[in-house]
Amino acid sequence: MKEEVSARIDVLDELKRVLDEKAEDPTTTPIAPDWSLRVGDLSASILQKAITEHNEQVADRTTVIEARYETVLDHIIGSRAESFRQHETSAKTAQTQHKAATDGADLAERTLIDLRQKQFSNSRMAETLTADFSRVYGKGHLSVAVTEDGKSYACLRGALPATHLSDGERTTLSLLYFLRKLEDETISGDKTSRIVVIDDPSSSLDREALFATHQWLVDTLEGFGQFIVLTHDFGLLRLFLKSQGSAWNSSRKKIRKGEADEKRFPEVAFLEMYAATEDDVRKTQVATLAPMLVKHTTEYAYLFAQVMEGVVDGTDHDRLFLLPNAVRRVLEIFASYKAPHLGTFDQRLEDLMGGDLVNNPYRDVYNFCNRYSHGEGSESVDVLDARAIHGHIRRGMEFMKFADTQHFERMCKATNSDPAAIA
Repeated sequence: MKEEVSARIDVLDELKRVLDEKAEDPTTTPIAPDWSLRVGDLSASILQKAITEHNEQVADRTTVIEARYETVLDHIIGSRAESFRQHETSAKTAQTQHKAATDGADLAERTLIDLRQKQFSNSRMAETLTADFSRVYGKGHLSVAVTEDGKSYACLRGALPATHLSDGERTTLSLLYFLRKLEDETISGDKTSRIVVIDDPSSSLDREALFATHQWLVDTLEGFGQFIVLTHDFGLLRLFLKSQGSAWNSSRKKIRKGEADEKRFPEVAFLEMYAATEDDVRKTQVATLAPMLVKHTTEYAYLFAQVMEGVVDGTDHDRLFLLPNAVRRVLEIFASYKAPHLGTFDQRLEDLMGGDLVNNPYRDVYNFCNRYSHGEGSESVDVLDARAIHGHIRRGMEFMKFADTQHFERMCKATNSDPAAIA
């Protein structure tokens, strides 16, 4: 095959030489090369035969291997029949022991469940939870009692089953029960080997309950190997910054000195977790807590700075899809200071617009705050594209500047934001 191909290439090379010679001097008449090979068929029968034989060998390979396996196994069993029977007996014995161990583990698990059920059903836990409720809320309006069948608990308001519990009361009840169960489960165990994660423990709590819940968490979680508290509540964050401030400062000092163990596993850490868009994919990011959240006593300055960064960065801002809620929150706080005599955000916003929503140039801001963030509407911010989001947050800050230019410029100065970003 190679020889035939090579011969045809030689013919083509000779033909090219003659054509080049003719192109160089059209008056010449070069001798035409023999190109009979060029028009003949290239025989590939030998190559095709080799391929066919190889395919047949591949197809037969599995059958051959299985046959050889069987031959080898027959030889092993035949030459080591006694040893094989011993191993077979040992395997059966191991299976019997395994079943016995599994049955024993199942029995132990059922016994443990029964013990926990008895612990769950006694009145001591109910009395403890009732006292905890009273401590958090500063009053005994709710209590916990064992149900008549002794298998669960009931929450009571006075002597009757408690109905229409608020979100804050539900959060407190579930959190207190979780912490008490955690405490009971680790009485005989090693707390230092356990990791506890608590998500949003302050949802819908009022200020007094928030203080009590924070202290309750600090007291209960002490001694565990690690505990992680996730929260959206700036108030709870401030309480933890204060209660853990000394240990946090000590940890950061060790890290600045280059202590590798402290850097790898700090005693205390405050981190910020948020969603960001990277390569058109929404991903969770974790970063060091922004200094502005540590420095200021409210989230107002931090959110203002984030929104202004989004205005400057445009559609490239990594937290762009979080900013609609942020700008609404900024305007909520701003409006509460400008119009504290009005009860709702809608009323305050309308007042800042001069009471004329029909002809006001910032009517779109009013609509946005009530439709495309966590307002009363059912629409989601996800329906907006990046350019629309950027336009809305920019309009929100333009309205704030319109409503109080001096305050806007002072906020820019306080947060190192560029006031010129809003023309």
